[in-house]
Amino acid sequence: MLTFGSVLLTVIGWGGALCALTAYFMVTKRLIEPDSMLYQGLNLGGAFTLCISASVSGAWPSAIVNLICVGIGLQAVLTAKQHVLKALLRRRERAGLARLRQRAGRGPVPVESPARSAQAPLVLR
Repeated sequence: MLTFGSVLLTVIGWGGALCALTAYFMVTKRLIEPDSMLYQGLNLGGAFTLCISASVSGAWPSAIVNLICVGIGLQAVLTAKQHVLKALLRRRERAGLARLRQRAGRGPVPVESPARSAQAPLVLR
């Protein structure tokens, strides 16, 4: 007889598989970019839930590989967050400089277009 817990863990595992397959399908069809937050989120969700399901089932090689994927995904998302925060700080600094220049009568500081940095591995979409 199936218990609620075993059914729930099965659903969690299938949900993780669906997330991972959706990410792979969307990147393959070029519906999303591999450096997008959506792709990283789908991969993180899929790897995390598959890790839970595999560990409960005793499939340790799969659980460990998915745990490593979670670590890689978290590192990518945290790196992207750092780049976004740095860009926001630079924008605030430039806005502050522009206000100071206007008060001093020298005109505004030219504003850079928010181009994708070569250092930023992920883009927010």
